[in-house]
Amino acid sequence: MTWRHSLHESLTELSRQGLRSVLTLLGLVVGVAAVVGMSSLTEGARLETLLHAESWGLRSVRVRARSTSGPDARADGALEALARRLHGRDEVDELAPRLCVDATARVGSSSSPARVVGTRGTHVDVMGQVVAEGRALHPDDARRHRPVTVVSGELAARLWPQRSALGESVRVGDLRFEVVGVLARPTSTAWTPPGLDDALAGSELLVPLTTLRERWPLRRPWDELRLTAADGVGARGLASVIEDERRGLGLPAARVEVVVPEERLTQAREGQRVFHSVLFGIASLSLLVGGIGIMNVMLMTVVQRAGEIGLRRAVGARRRDVVQQFLLESALLATTGGALGLLLGVGLAAVLSARAGWLTVVSPATAALALGSAVTTGLLFGAWPAARAAALDPVEALRRE
Repeated sequence: MTWRHSLHESLTELSRQGLRSVLTLLGLVVGVAAVVGMSSLTEGARLETLLHAESWGLRSVRVRARSTSGPDARADGALEALARRLHGRDEVDELAPRLCVDATARVGSSSSPARVVGTRGTHVDVMGQVVAEGRALHPDDARRHRPVTVVSGELAARLWPQRSALGESVRVGDLRFEVVGVLARPTSTAWTPPGLDDALAGSELLVPLTTLRERWPLRRPWDELRLTAADGVGARGLASVIEDERRGLGLPAARVEVVVPEERLTQAREGQRVFHSVLFGIASLSLLVGGIGIMNVMLMTVVQRAGEIGLRRAVGARRRDVVQQFLLESALLATTGGALGLLLGVGLAAVLSARAGWLTVVSPATAALALGSAVTTGLLFGAWPAARAAALDPVEALRRE
């Protein structure tokens, strides 16, 4: 019996038992959709991590001041003292302070929640940001206490949706700032590791630190200090230097927090692996259920088609021809279920991306994995029914018929 003839016979038999075939497919459809969804989420999270890596500043270290006795008493100038000790150290490449005020930015009738960040011109380099229009803050802006600002790309798009923000004015409270620069928008912001996320991270107005202190009634020290490590030092090495200087100043660890984004990124990747394992277990269970469904249906088919099998054997069909016939039917069922599951998985990934804002990536490798898993499941669970069919005695089969 040729493969072409076997394929024709298999298609005919499956179409004749349409309802049973559809019910058999359901388990595989769910299983393959789970595989596609799992892979698209995992690949999206991996790509998201890479997209954010530069903005997290994997060569950077964040030193945060912890509140001591109230919202305006943050570590009593500990960060300024640390900055003086770290300034000029060979291990430090760039250093930028941050003094933050959450407010509302207004342009005409438009408004948006924003964060005013008093800092220095080095902030852009330390944060791995890119100036898309205009310029970054300049040391002369701080010396002259100029009311200028560099606006994040997302905030600029909200406040000036139809025109460039460069040269425009933005009002924050009773203050007005001239926009001298606009930062490039990040490629993606849908996912960030635990400990690094911030609702207003993409809505910042960078202003000279001296201007903020002069024009805003702030009596507290810096909130945060950002540093980048020199070449060959690494973020962990810089963190060790900062800890040494902290101890040298006699500052307890409870008053300042040293955060290494690289370590948080490692923790995030561990979480992704756990998430991947859980989804993989769910997908495997669904495929197992689908495979058992195929096996049960094919075993029932062997009983129902015993006379047909006996007749074929009596007129010269070999055992391997019978095995071929039943394996082909199992593979066709599995392939159809895999294709439908692939379409469902792609649709699910698109819905998650559109509704939840998650980055999902369905690659050709994912599609191949899904279809390959389905076909493999069909062949594995169809092997026993095929062997049972081939082992039937032709005379006994005809008598049973």
